[in-house]
Amino acid sequence: AASRCASSSGPTERQELDGASAESREPQAFPGRKRGAVCATLTCARLPQRLPPAESAAECPWSRAEMAQWAATVLPVPRMRPRQFEYHPTEEHLLLFGTRDSKVAVTDLSTTENVGLAEVGARRHSDAVLGLGWFRHNPPYFVAGTSGGVIKMFRLEDHDRGLTDLRVRFPPFENLTSVSINATDSLLLVSGYSSHAVLFDTETGREARRFADIHQGHINISRFANTSPFLFATSSFDCTVKTWDIRAPMTRPLYTCSTEEGLVMCSFCPNDNYLLASAVDNEVRQFLAVDGRLHLKLDADRTGLKNNFTRSYYMNSGSTIVTGSSEQRVVRLFCAHTGSCLDTVDIFPGAKHESVHVQSLRGCPLGKNRFAVLAHYRNDMYNSELVH
Repeated sequence: AASRCASSSGPTERQELDGASAESREPQAFPGRKRGAVCATLTCARLPQRLPPAESAAECPWSRAEMAQWAATVLPVPRMRPRQFEYHPTEEHLLLFGTRDSKVAVTDLSTTENVGLAEVGARRHSDAVLGLGWFRHNPPYFVAGTSGGVIKMFRLEDHDRGLTDLRVRFPPFENLTSVSINATDSLLLVSGYSSHAVLFDTETGREARRFADIHQGHINISRFANTSPFLFATSSFDCTVKTWDIRAPMTRPLYTCSTEEGLVMCSFCPNDNYLLASAVDNEVRQFLAVDGRLHLKLDADRTGLKNNFTRSYYMNSGSTIVTGSSEQRVVRLFCAHTGSCLDTVDIFPGAKHESVHVQSLRGCPLGKNRFAVLAHYRNDMYNSELVH
């Protein structure tokens, strides 16, 4: 593990968000390298199993927590080329992947095998699956969206574990970067490289409502709240995150929160008490979801790199924040109650090349003290591998 909360930067990367700008939707040739297969690893980490609960905001009881010894298993997945992933909401060992060549795959980590594979959009390198969303009350169902605008709904079958295309056809949404299902599974929120967000009916696929020109810049990520089917948030490179209520007129948001840098993403904590906003170069702020007041600003060193896109998620039922950036190979964990840095670790100490860095990450919604990191190699001499 790296020294606690120390910064670590890597080679400059082109703009590649977790479903963000148009420049980032598919990899461009890096200086001094040829185009080729994008290499990736998935690393799952586990914290010590016995951590005291966060009972007071005055002093974080996890301030001395340290990462447990990392255990890794390498999986040969040279053909999958993952770009995005999501944990299954009820089965911890299942991960849903979106690939750079427009496929979705469900992988069983206990057997290291794909239990379902399907095409989403056109079979081309430029139509990566950037949006993934499991249904909340019907977890065999999920939605996938590609950067080219294709949106499809699938079902993971119980017995043969294959994927079935449910043939619910949604209108194309060009330059898609984000999808999100609401708390009642009735609405799908879609946004992309534009200043508007659209709600679709999940049963018919028809457009239910359009929120047009709601940001000055393009919307990187939009997310529904976890407990209310009516609330959602949008984050943009215009340095604002806005919260909306679909029952109210769409002329203005409920409130607007601001950051210094352009926003990469936002997410609600599991009980919707907080709204987490992640901006470029390790700027992470937590706001009160009820009115948008600033609650915490996480203390992580800046690198000065404009392409250091930071992503942050909740884990441990919202008590911990895990964060990583695209120009660094470390992951930081913070107490969501106090903002104290719990630890900073190298995402993959056994990496084959020093160009490894954070592509995406998620906190496990079920397993305690677990999270996963999708790490990316800039050097295409190395085959893809899945490490968990």
